[in-house]
Amino acid sequence: MRRIYIALFSIFLILLFSSPSSVWAQAYLSNDNYTGNWEDGISWTGGNSPGLNYNQASTVAVEGEVTTSNNLFFNKGLLSIRDTLVINGDLGFGSNGDLSVDAGGVLIVLGSLDVGNKVDIAAGGTIIITGNVNFSGSSGQGSFTSDQFPAQVYIGGNITGSPPTSSSGGAIPVFDCDATTEHENSTCNYGFIEDIEGEEVEEYFQEIICGGGVDPGAIASDQTVCDGNNALTITESLPSSENTYQWFSSVNSTDPNTGTWTIISGATQQTYDPGLVTATISFFRQVQKGNGCTANSNAVVITFSSNPIPVGIFHE
Repeated sequence: MRRIYIALFSIFLILLFSSPSSVWAQAYLSNDNYTGNWEDGISWTGGNSPGLNYNQASTVAVEGEVTTSNNLFFNKGLLSIRDTLVINGDLGFGSNGDLSVDAGGVLIVLGSLDVGNKVDIAAGGTIIITGNVNFSGSSGQGSFTSDQFPAQVYIGGNITGSPPTSSSGGAIPVFDCDATTEHENSTCNYGFIEDIEGEEVEEYFQEIICGGGVDPGAIASDQTVCDGNNALTITESLPSSENTYQWFSSVNSTDPNTGTWTIISGATQQTYDPGLVTATISFFRQVQKGNGCTANSNAVVITFSSNPIPVGIFHE
């Protein structure tokens, strides 16, 4: 009998200190090394999608690169991300749902995250939430932790409700704001969206939100203008597929990515007329599309040349 108690107690300890992904029985598994949609049965090993409102006490594991164009809600069960999940909408968890993002895993939510009562979230990989994070549960309930410091959690909106700030074991609370972190734009153990810059996931994130990137086109061309003359209109030599523009100028740089550049107020047309220039100056055109995606054209330089000093003619 004593051996039975010891065995049961051992099982209890394993469950107590295990990550959420090891507690739930697996019910749905996406195809490994496969890119597909959440809603398509072909994306899953059993041929059936878990659906957009999951309500089973079991695990849904993402082994490939899966995308959903709708909101996703887990009232029960565990969402385990071992590769990549992109949600073009909101992600929500009821009081019986959990989330685990394994090391190397990526979760991108192009909407908000809503967390219910007693929800456990383990951020072992990267979590990017472009919208708000709302905690609707009781204060001190559930957990939102990471075994990384700083946590690779990036949030674009506001934090509302009562986020959990304590945990047991070696996990670090993501919303702990008392410690110095490496994130540049946050005093807590999570970063803002701009903190993704320079991280390994940055290029992938830009491709996701920009729909394959932004085409800047090209502008032409360098010119030299004498004192008192107007510069020629700067036109495009290669059209952009976008139609939202902003022009910039600089007196100390010829590279759109370095130096000091000034936004030209009202210069939002396809072309730009500099008019009268009194010093050497550079221009570039930035194209824009939704989700804050931008791309810069090449720069053109207008070289200012003062008029030559007249040479007097003298007669004896």
